[in-house]
Amino acid sequence: MRAIVFITFALFLFISIAQAADLKEDPLSVTAACDDAKSRVTTIRLLDYVDRIFSRHSRVKPMHDLVTVDRVDEDGPEVEMHEAVFKTFRASFEIGNDGQRILWVLTTRSRQFPLPFGIEFGQTMAQVQRQLGPPTALSSDAILYSTGGEAISDVYFRFEGNRLAEVSWNHGMAD
Repeated sequence: MRAIVFITFALFLFISIAQAADLKEDPLSVTAACDDAKSRVTTIRLLDYVDRIFSRHSRVKPMHDLVTVDRVDEDGPEVEMHEAVFKTFRASFEIGNDGQRILWVLTTRSRQFPLPFGIEFGQTMAQVQRQLGPPTALSSDAILYSTGGEAISDVYFRFEGNRLAEVSWNHGMAD
């Protein structure tokens, strides 16, 4: 299941870049290699932040919840996966053996969702970069912070009209 989520995300990213090229849009471009370590540290801080926010919702019943049960590995145990909608965000998570929610993806467009480190919806790309430091990659309408490595985790800041409109945190899943 984790491999499927990762492959789906990779395909989505590839298709987005291909579609951007077809539409003559600006695909994500990798930033300077010397900034990679700074971007990785920022990504880890952003992921830790969203985990703390999500843990506050550990007992909150979602407004909508699509539950599936599947195996992560062919021989592994069944895992309960949730695609849920909460008041200020959407999340994909699994229920661990201890009954705790394990976050995979959290996406928000809500001004009521507390964004980290002085970031606010409506800020420009330059303002977000000034607050967070050098990104891993960027395009005309997105900033990406990523950890890289075997289990790539990332945070996307998406802009509409050069104003922050959506943030998506994605925890990478290694095979």
